[in-house]
Amino acid sequence: MQVALNLFAKQGYTNSSIAQIAKEAKISKGLIYNYFESKDALIKEILIGGFDQFVVFFEHNKDGVFGNDEFDYFVKETFTLMKKNEDFWRIYLSLAFQPNIIKLIEKELMEALMPILSILDNYYAERKHPSPQVKTRLFLAVLDGVGLHYLSDPDNFPLDEVVKMVVKIFKE
Repeated sequence: MQVALNLFAKQGYTNSSIAQIAKEAKISKGLIYNYFESKDALIKEILIGGFDQFVVFFEHNKDGVFGNDEFDYFVKETFTLMKKNEDFWRIYLSLAFQPNIIKLIEKELMEALMPILSILDNYYAERKHPSPQVKTRLFLAVLDGVGLHYLSDPDNFPLDEVVKMVVKIFKE
């Protein structure tokens, strides 16, 4: 999967073939097909696996109530995960925002995202925010933007300070 991810990032998903992936991985095409029925199934597994790593930090005690401590934890752990594997997240984000790729995982992505959206909407509604759904979407968009900016220039991006500011601004 790592070889496929690297190849997709280097030459694009549509320009990469199962034969090239097998050659780079030094395995047979047949072995790949033992695990994945198609190239679409392979990229789908890669992207869902990456998203699952992110979702695990959300509402970590799984009681359906998102508290301030969980908010802090979620934001901090999201970027700790990104710092630990910058190359993966660069590739993941570049692939995940390609329309033809996102269609492959749209159903699974929405199934994973809907509970997060609902819990965050409730979090902001409980704090009497006038537009909880708007605040939720803005918060998630800011996380995406911070991640993209950090990954484009990790040596010069003040991630720790930005994370503190994001928590301060969005935890209200």
